[in-house]
Amino acid sequence: VPPEVMQKLVESLTSHPERIERCVIRMPIFCLDFNQVAKLCIQHKLHTTFAYLYNEGLHDALTPAVEMIRGIVKCEEVDGQFNLMRKLCVYVAYCFRGMRYPPAEQSSTLDFGQQSLAKAESEPLPELIHKEEHLHLVRTQLLKLLLLCPLNQLLQTGTATPLLGSGSIQDVLNGPVIRLLLQVDSCLCLSTLLCAFEVWDAVSSDIFDASLQLPGLESLPENKSQKSTALQLAVDILSQEAEQCEHRGSAGMADAGCIWMFIAYKVATGRARFGSSTGAELLARVLEHLCLAASTLQDMNRRESFERAALRLVEEWWDMNCSMDHAERIRKLAMNTRLYLLCAKIHLYCEEYKESVEFMLKYIEELESPEGIQAD
Repeated sequence: VPPEVMQKLVESLTSHPERIERCVIRMPIFCLDFNQVAKLCIQHKLHTTFAYLYNEGLHDALTPAVEMIRGIVKCEEVDGQFNLMRKLCVYVAYCFRGMRYPPAEQSSTLDFGQQSLAKAESEPLPELIHKEEHLHLVRTQLLKLLLLCPLNQLLQTGTATPLLGSGSIQDVLNGPVIRLLLQVDSCLCLSTLLCAFEVWDAVSSDIFDASLQLPGLESLPENKSQKSTALQLAVDILSQEAEQCEHRGSAGMADAGCIWMFIAYKVATGRARFGSSTGAELLARVLEHLCLAASTLQDMNRRESFERAALRLVEEWWDMNCSMDHAERIRKLAMNTRLYLLCAKIHLYCEEYKESVEFMLKYIEELESPEGIQAD
């Protein structure tokens, strides 16, 4: 379709924005008047079309994410905010995995995800290298945007924030973008981050050095550790955000719990660790959330998976000079939630061998009890 014809078609659909979206995302990018469609997308909040336009036309995955974040801040209805948050998370997850958004067969811009691996053998090596380099750039840019970029630097002065509570508005605006997303839906936000690190990691300097090139963006924090990984950077920032959530009281405790569980998972796999300065305290708090989460589970297999994660954390990171207070705090909680293996492990590390054996026997008795067999 010639661009002139497509321009007239888009003009005729301006009173029906949803039709513009359905039409544009099915058209090759060279058939579109970029400026015309971009203005309509911003005017009518057509975020999917905006993402298609920038991904295909400019190979830019960053700008659509920024536009969705601004939309989340300015939303006036809770349902609308959540729906846009979900759209942002799906879009970012697709980018992290190297898949085109919205899904379509004709795109090759970010097409280096699982669906394209079958085609990889037939592609020339230089093209594969170029795609992998572009995917690395996209991941580092989006992680820098989420983890390091203050939210207020993405907004114009005087931007209305109807759904941000007056008490926490400055904390959210002055914090990184991830703080806003955690407040809207922490589980969805953390699930999106998991997509970034499924089969990929990088040195943290790649995140700090990624160029965002956004108008009005001031200098961001500099890299303090040359040896850290991108995942470790995410864990360190999320630890701080979990503490921020806890400061919100009961409203933020559920979000804090989700964050500690995310951190526990990554630390238990050996891909990240707690910072040395507050490591023992963070270890204790993460273990507390693991124990509390396990205590609410009726499924014995899932309870055991949580207990195994807690054991792995204790085994890996007990050398961080955990105090007797921390040990007693975790042991009491583990005993109250009947995680007897964890109790035995803590007593073992505290060189209380008699108590350790007693809890091992309790664990065996529970496995052999009718309730344990039935639950299993």
